[in-house]
Amino acid sequence: MARDYFQSKDGIINLVLLVLNAVNFICIVPAVTTSVSNAFMVAAIVPAVTTSVSNAFMVAAIMGFIITAAFTVAHFSGFTLKVEWPWPFMEIIYTEIWMLYYFIVTGILISMAITQYIPAGIFGFITAITYLVKSLSIYMTKIATDANIAYVRQ
Repeated sequence: MARDYFQSKDGIINLVLLVLNAVNFICIVPAVTTSVSNAFMVAAIVPAVTTSVSNAFMVAAIMGFIITAAFTVAHFSGFTLKVEWPWPFMEIIYTEIWMLYYFIVTGILISMAITQYIPAGIFGFITAITYLVKSLSIYMTKIATDANIAYVRQ
């Protein structure tokens, strides 16, 4: 069962999201420390907005990793089959919110035009697009299929 999940489209997308969230965190941490140390060198010219946006991006990367890992473990262990919760709806709401959050934070991060943030911004946009693909995949495979089955039964 576990092997089947990681060979499915949803399992592969979850693994890609875990890797991308880790890469985003790895990209933003050195950029934050570099911009903060440069700010102290040039008498704190960098505004406080820089750190708040980079902190928001770190929240996106860390929380995205943790929540995606939780959903991956739930699917991998078969917990989603044992507990009768609306898993597809919970996961699609999470992926949509996180996609929007990544797009907003990454857009602001890129618009600041600080060279240290460019790799994090590029990977942030890739992660947001991957969350969109995950959301569409859940909708097409689980929600739309279940709705069609329910409609045909009536």
